[in-house]
Amino acid sequence: MVDQTRFREMAVLVEDADGLHRLTFDHSDLRRHWAPGGLLRFPIMTGGGAIRSLYLGFNRIDDLSFMRKIVAVPEPEQAGVDARWLLLMGLFAGTLSSALLYNVVIHTGRRPPFQRWYLAWVAAAFAYGMVWTNVAAYLVPTLVGPIAVRLDFILVGLMVATGNMFFFAVIEDGILPRALLRCGRLLAISGVALGFVAAADTVFPPVLTDRLLNYAIALTAVAVGLSCWIAVQRRSRVVWFYLIGWSPVIIIFLARLARNLRLMPQIDGVDMATFATLAFEALVLSLAIADRFRLVRRELDAARQRQEIDRAEAKALQAAARTDHLTGIGNRSAFEADANGMIAHGELFSLFLIDVDYLKDTNDRLGHRGGDALLKRVALSLTEITSNTPGIMIARIGGDEFALLCPGGRSEEARLVDLLATMQGQPWRFMEHDRTISLSIGSARFPEDAEELDALYHNADLALYNAKRQGRACHYHYDALQRLLRDLQVELSRDAEAGLGRCEFLLQFQPIVALQSGKVWGYEALLRWDHPHYGFIRPDRFADVLVAERIGLRIQEHVLEPGADRVARSS
Repeated sequence: MVDQTRFREMAVLVEDADGLHRLTFDHSDLRRHWAPGGLLRFPIMTGGGAIRSLYLGFNRIDDLSFMRKIVAVPEPEQAGVDARWLLLMGLFAGTLSSALLYNVVIHTGRRPPFQRWYLAWVAAAFAYGMVWTNVAAYLVPTLVGPIAVRLDFILVGLMVATGNMFFFAVIEDGILPRALLRCGRLLAISGVALGFVAAADTVFPPVLTDRLLNYAIALTAVAVGLSCWIAVQRRSRVVWFYLIGWSPVIIIFLARLARNLRLMPQIDGVDMATFATLAFEALVLSLAIADRFRLVRRELDAARQRQEIDRAEAKALQAAARTDHLTGIGNRSAFEADANGMIAHGELFSLFLIDVDYLKDTNDRLGHRGGDALLKRVALSLTEITSNTPGIMIARIGGDEFALLCPGGRSEEARLVDLLATMQGQPWRFMEHDRTISLSIGSARFPEDAEELDALYHNADLALYNAKRQGRACHYHYDALQRLLRDLQVELSRDAEAGLGRCEFLLQFQPIVALQSGKVWGYEALLRWDHPHYGFIRPDRFADVLVAERIGLRIQEHVLEPGADRVARSS
């Protein structure tokens, strides 16, 4: 029985009384010469007492220092050794497979980094155990000898690196210094790289690369040990699970390191303890992951609750930002957002602007509580009459002004006009006072009357203005001619002040004559505006301008005094 190592050919020479017997093998002939426990087995039929000498020869062996065990074992005794190894590796495989499947099944969605590193470590440890002990040869008979040794170096590097990364990922955030975290990642990368380098014995010196890999393992153990000490000082909970699982493994790996560096003899118990502690570690780290998952789950639950609270608050704030606090319907912000959305989608709709008539009188007679009650009553009535008409948006956009967005064509607009007409004259009562609802309503259509919200609003507002001029409590639809007249009034309002300074306002006197006698009984003073562009304009064209510009009294003073002088002179 000999250790597995890397070579091209080997020969076994047996000298007995009958002479010298030679058995030659290359690496492809080893599929029938392996034994559990990482050994090569070569049966010799000659009895032990008859053997005079035994020789082993290798062609292109990596280094004799890797040959640490050569032993002759009677076949009955070897059967017991094989049974112990198979029992141990059965427990090892069962434990790691259970841990692997458990962590594959739980949290099948997005896994946190520490669980992914744990899965990688379990897979690497499982593969290492199966390959190193030759148990994998039951499934792949050629996976023994030099091939197994090269693969062992790669798996050791991966196992050390993934175990290192698992530790730094599972420890709570903020526990370890960033410099130590960077050092741990660097050691993990170097472990993987040195594992592949050590496996390339045909390219790199095998002894040197083996030593470098062992030194990397030792430095990793130092870094993890220092990290554990810091984590304990900073009251980490997870580190205790880690220490329980890793302390036996670290001790055993240090023993293997000492054996590899020839600081202690070859002992089978070290190899068997290695896989027993790896299985124990997998079990404990599964518990650490379960505890970490409980912490993560609590954090996720707390975060989910915070998100739900934030969403509820955001929804409430959004609703408050779109709701009129007095009436509970939409406000100007909601109106503008919905109207702009309908315009952006090219949806046909009508805009209704509704002014509550005599609200100031209500406030004067019934107080502001009475005015608020009237506004609430109007909002409620608007909601009730449009409840069976889908898509209509109602908003209060000013003190006594409401807006309605009515999607659809002219038939939908006409239907809404009829519904609004039913509100005119509706009685409402406040503190023993009976009053009626009166609404002035103006409307305009998109896109016939305007293609932008501002222009559409101004046109509907102009229609509302005309509804008030017609006596209130009625509806008026926007007319382009009214826009022309309104624009003219705006122009006249700009010219009124300048016209007063240029003495463009004057009186014309028309005599009042008795038809029977022909006697002049008096004069009718007629105000005229001698506009430089429009000529003489009668008061019915600019009276509203004088009121709007608040210069009526100034014009009165301007024209009456000269007019009185003319009357005096004529008399």
